Amino acid sequence: MARTKSKSRRKKKGAGASKRSARARSAATRSAKARRAPTRAKAKTKRRARKTGRPPRTGARKQASGAKRATTARRRRTAQAEGKGQEVLGEGNYTASRNFRRAEEGFVRRNRRNIPKMGKEAEAAMEGPEGQELNEAEDEAKSHAAGEGE
Repeated sequence: MARTKSKSRRKKKGAGASKRSARARSAATRSAKARRAPTRAKAKTKRRARKTGRPPRTGARKQASGAKRATTARRRRTAQAEGKGQEVLGEGNYTASRNFRRAEEGFVRRNRRNIPKMGKEAEAAMEGPEGQELNEAEDEAKSHAAGEGE
């Protein structure tokens, strides 16, 4: 059953009923939430422990797990600073392909209106006096490419 406030404790409604400003009310709400935060954190820890079937982390164990996370994060930052982080080679270079995709998307976004015109200019160049030179450059590049080739 919901509790109701007694008549003397109920807030009056109508003009001028609230003596505190909106800013003061929000500050009071924030401080009340801050007071409840530790209790909520404890309850959350207990719920998690019940769900997983393990005792909740407390005291030294809790600090140790935090220290472990900090060490892992520090190692990750150091590796990225040294250039080891996302540089995964094997089935392709993920960092290079990501950078290429971003550059390609940026180019298309910036030149959306000019792309058909650029295509026609390239086609004219292939058919014009530059065509032989461009075909030779294309063949040279294909000879260096990996994958299926001649």
